Amino acid sequence: MGSIGMTTGLRALLATRFALDTAGHNISNVATPGYSRQLVDLAAAHPLFSKGMLVGSGVEALSVRRSVDSLLHRRILGQSSSLGALGAKRDGLSELESLFNEPGNGLGGLMNDWFAKVSDLSAGPEDDILRTGLVAAGEDMSFQFRQLRGQMDELRDSFAAQIDMKVDRVNALAAGISEFNREIGKTEVGGVMANDLRDARDEALRELSELVDIQAIEDSQGVVRVIASGALLVDSAKAHEMTLDKAADGTFALHVQGMTGELPIHGGALGGMYELYRENAPAHIAELDRIAHELIRNVNRVHATGVPKSGPFTSLTGTNRLQDNDGDGQRGDELLADAGLPFEIQSGTLYVNVSDADGNLSRHGIAISATHTTVQDFLDELNGIEHLSANVDALGRLQIASESGYGFDFSARLDPHPDDHGTFGGAAASLGSAQGPFALADGDTLSIDVGTGSGSTSVNIALSQADFAAIGAATADELASAINAAPGVAGAGLRAVSVDGSLYLQTLGTGANASLTVTGGSAVAALGLTGQVGAVVSGSATGVDVEISGAYTGDQNGDWTFRPNMDGTIGTTSGLKVDVLDASGATIATLDVGSGYQPGAKLQIGDGVSVSFGIGELSATHNDAFTLEVVGQPDTTDALVALGLNGFFTGSDASDIAVREELRNDTDLVAASASGAVGDGGIMLELLDVQNAPSAELGGDSVHGKYSDLVGAVGFEVVAAETAMEANQSLLDSLSLRREEISGVNIDEEMVRVMQLEQSYTAAVQYISTLNELQEDLFNLL
Repeated sequence: MGSIGMTTGLRALLATRFALDTAGHNISNVATPGYSRQLVDLAAAHPLFSKGMLVGSGVEALSVRRSVDSLLHRRILGQSSSLGALGAKRDGLSELESLFNEPGNGLGGLMNDWFAKVSDLSAGPEDDILRTGLVAAGEDMSFQFRQLRGQMDELRDSFAAQIDMKVDRVNALAAGISEFNREIGKTEVGGVMANDLRDARDEALRELSELVDIQAIEDSQGVVRVIASGALLVDSAKAHEMTLDKAADGTFALHVQGMTGELPIHGGALGGMYELYRENAPAHIAELDRIAHELIRNVNRVHATGVPKSGPFTSLTGTNRLQDNDGDGQRGDELLADAGLPFEIQSGTLYVNVSDADGNLSRHGIAISATHTTVQDFLDELNGIEHLSANVDALGRLQIASESGYGFDFSARLDPHPDDHGTFGGAAASLGSAQGPFALADGDTLSIDVGTGSGSTSVNIALSQADFAAIGAATADELASAINAAPGVAGAGLRAVSVDGSLYLQTLGTGANASLTVTGGSAVAALGLTGQVGAVVSGSATGVDVEISGAYTGDQNGDWTFRPNMDGTIGTTSGLKVDVLDASGATIATLDVGSGYQPGAKLQIGDGVSVSFGIGELSATHNDAFTLEVVGQPDTTDALVALGLNGFFTGSDASDIAVREELRNDTDLVAASASGAVGDGGIMLELLDVQNAPSAELGGDSVHGKYSDLVGAVGFEVVAAETAMEANQSLLDSLSLRREEISGVNIDEEMVRVMQLEQSYTAAVQYISTLNELQEDLFNLL
């Protein structure tokens, strides 16, 4: 009995000592991250059989275990992963948001400032100070675009560097977890729980979950297998290395050793940073580039059709380079629309104006097909314009030059003297036909007497099918060419011209002595001249001076035809009017030039256009008329923008936008005028619309609106990430609090337990002491 009692007492001492040591271990690790409170499992020792009875043999410590909730641990890992991703995105997006510096001194303010300078110059287009201010503001805005783009690129590069570091940390943690697996396996082989090693492994798993989305699966041997975004990162034997494979273009992909294909990373700080690098940052950089691209396109689209203060160009070189895509050493065989230019070329018409020193203007339309026109075709069209030459230099830039005494531009400016042929009350004798096409036949004739005051010359003209594409539907242009090429026509002092689809027969001489008479011929009826056969048409001492002024503000291209309603003298004949008709024959305006009209006075037609008529005779009988070509869209192809001709900006996106060097060197080249007239700031007024005009390329938004949307989108993403973080942090805090309740060390509870154990220990000692006294008493009795 004494032996049993002593064993019982010793077991009590040992069990209490184990429990005290464990309590002390808990207390000393109260601040250790990831530490789980440990408990000693106590149980009654196996009873002993003595004298026909089972006698208890005390207590024994079975094991020391952690107080953990595995399900709660998995939830914490998942929540840590979500929070890690949100935190990385919030931090990265906050850095991105700070780059915009809005509202404040950011790009938005500089854009507003530049458009304010545009507005200023529209009111004073000749002012050199305002021109300098516009160019300087453009440089400031361009610099901010480039700087912001550079900072965004640098920030994205920093994301890549952080990803690199996080991949290294993932590999280090994975290797650590694998090592913990081995240590735990060795320790627990004898059935002893490796509590502190398990805590350390759990802490490593928690940190790993902050980096990537993981699943931790423990097997029966205590080995944890870690799956990261579907890839086995840690197995029972080793950790599989995560690698970051970078491509030459700066992109990269994540892989895990032993896994085929790219790792679809998500969750954790690495996943959040990866999303920033692969999606958020590129999307916002691309959006900034789109804004700059459209600003360049829309500003240059307007500016290219303006006229500089210095007047029309004598030479001009594009800023964008044509490419030799097929590598045959020739750029001319490339489609103009596919020649590597930074802006798209559309099918349409480009108008080129050529003017002389007196302001006489000729306009030439070049039809461009996006699918057929080659670079050489375009050069041929330019070189086919009288007084112009064009070539592509060694760098691939288009160069255009005019002959001495001539200039060129691409504006919508009006021809100030549109009656080039004198078919509207001119000094030469002039007779107009009906409008074509004309139903002529091979061999048709036309007989005309041409008078000079000292006699007359008869001209007989025979028409041939060979001179027409289809003589039964002959055009006025074809007929004029055939007549002018006929024998004896030029020698007789006669010529033919085409105006608004009608044929005009005119004397080369002017004045009252110049005359012509249609005397007959089989072509007379087809030309609508039957009523004029035998009638003498005379010239006049003074031709009607027609002068156009103003700037066309319409948006349609076309011809306006001016015709008198009767025969009469300008400023004298009562009821004399001039009808202005569009291409469809609809009346645009009717101008009263009869009695009461002061010759030379301007008359408003509409759409910003005015006309004045000098004194002279008009004849509806002789079909007097002239046409004025109005151009609302001088370039419907965007060829000027694509080639970089007369643009305000160079470049194609936020990385290279700049004010054109020629403008920086000479502000007179700023094309503020739509007409070339002094005081005209029409181009600046058009540029003002660019700021808020909707753009199809920007989804119907304006340049200014899209930039505001970009800043707002980044700010919204920051707020969304912060809001989601707060919600996820609250949930993680709740889970962590629950873990603390289960696994955390409570000093008060541990101290109470120490006191209880102290009492148990004291009682055990007292018990053993009492047994000793009893044994001594028994020995003494014996």
